[in-house]
Amino acid sequence: MSGSRLSICHFLAQLCKGSKGFSSLTEQGIDPNHNAYEGNKQLGKTKRGDGYISRGRGFIPITGRYNYDKTGEDLYKDLIHHPEILASDIILALDSAGLFWTQHGLNRLADKDDIVAMTHRINGGEHRLPDRRLF
Repeated sequence: MSGSRLSICHFLAQLCKGSKGFSSLTEQGIDPNHNAYEGNKQLGKTKRGDGYISRGRGFIPITGRYNYDKTGEDLYKDLIHHPEILASDIILALDSAGLFWTQHGLNRLADKDDIVAMTHRINGGEHRLPDRRLF
């Protein structure tokens, strides 16, 4: 990942938000027995337990079997069978975030200071947009 000073600031701000102020690399509050991710075919969660197993991990949280598989393939890691390494290996979590940032064209949006569009690309909506503006 390379970019302008503004782009780097936005990248770090999104990492800070995605990791709860750099305190956690695993999405919290996901119940293994009942959660909104379970069975979400759009995220590739087709097997029982996928919702919990492939919950958000990393600085820019990766969610879903499909995204774990694709990210793992791109980074040469078996994230399907070892999803926990995305939360336990800080270098892998940074690599994953940089890969996501690059693949989704976020430098261009960051250079425009378009936090709304960046949030849509990262979260698919405006989830916690006011919090993101703080960083």
